[in-house]
Amino acid sequence: MEPLKRLAREMHRRSIWQVLSVYAVGGWIAFSVVQTLTEGLGLPDWFPPFAMVLLIIGLPIVLATAIVQEGLAPPEPPLPGTTHSGDGLDATAAIWDKLFTWKNAIGGGVLAFALWGVIAAAWILFGSGTSSASGARTNPDRTTIAVLPFTSVRTDEDSESFRVGLHDELLTQLFKVGDLRVTSRTSVLEYEGTVKKLGEIGRELGVAVLVEGGVQREGQTVQINVQLIDVATDEHLWAESYTRNLAEANIIRMQGEVVRDIARTLRAVLSPAEETSLDAVPTENPEAYVFYLRGRAREVLRDAEGLLDAEEMLLRAVELDPTFALAYARLGTVHNSINWYGVDRSDERLAKSLASIEKAFALRPDLPEAHVALARYYYQGRLDYEGALRELDLAEAGGAVDAELFTVRGAIERRRGRLDQAIVAWTRALETDPRNPGLLWDFANTLTALRRYEEAERYYDRALDIAPGDWTQYRRKAWNSLAWKGDLDEARRILEAGERSTDSPDVSEQTWSWYEFELLARNPAAALAQALRVGPAWIPIQFRVVYGSGMVGEAYFRMGENGLAEEHFNVARTVLEDRLTESPGDPFVHQALSWIHVRLGGDDEAIRLAERATELLPVSTDAWRGTDLLRDLAAVYAVSNRPQQAIDLLEQLLAMPSRAVSREILRIDPVWDPLREEPGFAALVSER
Repeated sequence: MEPLKRLAREMHRRSIWQVLSVYAVGGWIAFSVVQTLTEGLGLPDWFPPFAMVLLIIGLPIVLATAIVQEGLAPPEPPLPGTTHSGDGLDATAAIWDKLFTWKNAIGGGVLAFALWGVIAAAWILFGSGTSSASGARTNPDRTTIAVLPFTSVRTDEDSESFRVGLHDELLTQLFKVGDLRVTSRTSVLEYEGTVKKLGEIGRELGVAVLVEGGVQREGQTVQINVQLIDVATDEHLWAESYTRNLAEANIIRMQGEVVRDIARTLRAVLSPAEETSLDAVPTENPEAYVFYLRGRAREVLRDAEGLLDAEEMLLRAVELDPTFALAYARLGTVHNSINWYGVDRSDERLAKSLASIEKAFALRPDLPEAHVALARYYYQGRLDYEGALRELDLAEAGGAVDAELFTVRGAIERRRGRLDQAIVAWTRALETDPRNPGLLWDFANTLTALRRYEEAERYYDRALDIAPGDWTQYRRKAWNSLAWKGDLDEARRILEAGERSTDSPDVSEQTWSWYEFELLARNPAAALAQALRVGPAWIPIQFRVVYGSGMVGEAYFRMGENGLAEEHFNVARTVLEDRLTESPGDPFVHQALSWIHVRLGGDDEAIRLAERATELLPVSTDAWRGTDLLRDLAAVYAVSNRPQQAIDLLEQLLAMPSRAVSREILRIDPVWDPLREEPGFAALVSER
C-alpha cells in the first residue's frame, strides 16, 4: 500500500487532480463546440470522433507536462546547499523542462484545434461532403426528409387529383417545421412509379428519411397510410393509418396530425408559432377543401388544360366557402400563370389575378401564400421587380420557406441584370429541390449568359441525367456549346442525341430548333425542309413570335430563290401586321415584323420597328429578354447597311451578360456576313 500512498501524495503535490479536472472541463467545452459546428456546417459524421482522438492524444502530453512542471504552480527553487546527482541527469532534466512546458502544451492544443478547423474548412470548400454529382447532401441527418408521391388504388380523375393535391398540401405543411429539411415537390415527382430501391432514392435526394404514403378513397371515406423509412438501414421508423370522412371537417385537420406525428418521430421541436400554424385550418368546409386539393393538382401541370381546370376547381372552392383565403391566393396565382404561359395574355386576366389576391389579403392579411402570389403578379404581370422582392421578403418573414421563394427570387434578380445574385438564390433553392430539372435548366442558361460555358454544361448534364426526355435541355446545351466552342458538329451531335432520347417531343419546338441550327450551319435547304413542316401557322415559342411563312421565306432567301422568298414574306407580313394591331405593345411582334420588312427591302420601316421593340422592353426593364431584342436590332442594322451601328451594339452586348451573343457565334453566324469586311467587326471577333 505504501507505493500507492506515495503515488497519491505525489499526484496531490504536483496538482495532477486539478490538471485532470481542468482538462476534462476544457475538453468537454471544445467537443461541444465541435459537435455544434459539425451539425451547423453539415460536416461528415467522422469530424467529432476526429476531435475526440485529438483530445485523447493531448491527455498524456498534458499529464507529462504536469509531472515535469510539478502541476499548475511554478517549480520551487532548490534548497541552499543541495547538489545534483550528475551532469547527465541535469542535461536530461533540462531537455524535459524545455519540451514539456505549459506554454508548449497550450500551444499544442491551439494547433490541434486549428488543424481541425483547417480540415473542416477544406472539406466545405473542396471536399465531396458539400454536394454529390446530383447536388444532394451526402451526410444527411434524421431531420432531412423527402415525401415520395403517394400511391392510390383507384385511378379515376377525381381520386388522382385528390391524391396529388393531398401530397402537395402535406409538403406545404411540413415546410412550416423549421427543424425539418424537406425536399421540394419537383425533386420527388420523378420517383412516381419508380422501381428504384429506397436507399438509392435517398442517396440521390441527399436525405436520411423517406416518407411513403398511400391513399384509399371509397365514397366519402378516405384512408391514408403513412410510414417513415430510414434510408441507411431500410428500417421502418413509424407507421400510422388515418381514416376520415370527406364530409367532416376533421379531414382538413388531418394534415396537421400527420406533420406532428412525423416531427415527434424525428425529434423535431415545434415552436409555438409552428404549433399555431398547424392548428389553423384554411377552411371548415370539407367539400371546398377537396376542390382546393384538386385545383392544386391540376395547376402544377403548367399547361393550358391543367391551368384552366385548376381555375375551374378553385372557383368552385371559393364558391363553396367565400372565406377560403388560401384558395383565393392560389386562384390569383393560377390567373397569373394563365397570362404568363400565353393561354390568355389579356389585361382582364391580370385584373382577375389581382382581384383574387386582394380578396385573400382582405380575409387574411398575414397569409404568406398571398404574399407569394402577389410577388408573382408583380414580377410576371407588371415587371415590377422591387414590388415583387418586397412581397417575397414579407412571405419569408411570415414563415414561407418553400424552394419556390428562392426560385422566384432568382428569376427576378436575373431580369434585373443581377445574374450573380440569381445564382445565389437558386443555389438556396437547390438545397431543398436538388433534382428539379427546370431549376437546373435556369441555372445553366444563366451561366451561359455569364459566358461560364463549362460550368453551364455541367448543369445541363445534371438536368439531362434527371430528365433525359426533355428536348429543351438538348437545345439549350447545343447553343451553349456553340457559344463556347463554335463547333457545329458537336452541336449537331447534341441535337441528334436529343432526338433519340426524347419520348414525346414537342414537334414545333424541335422543328424550330433544327431550322435555326441549319441556318446557322449554312444549310438553307435543310432549314427549308423543317420550315415546310410548319406551313402557314404559328409556332408557340416563349418570348418569340414565329410564323411559319416567315421561316419558309427566310430559307428561300438564303437559297437565292428571291421570288419564292418574297411570296412567303408577304404572307407573313400580312399576318404579323394583323397581330400588331391586336397587340400594339408586344415587343416581340415588332421584332418579328421588322425582320420581314428588312428582307423585303423596307430598311427604314424595319429599323423603326426593331428600335421600337427595344423601347417597349429595354434592358433596364428586363435584362434577360432585352438583350435578345438588342441582338435582333443589331442584325437589322447589319443587313440595312448600318455597319457601325451594328458593331457598336454588338460591342455593348459582349460587355454585358447575354446568351444571344458570343464571339464564337459572331464568327459562324451568316447573319453577320455583311460586317465581315469591317475592321471594327474583325477586331471584335478576334478579341479574347
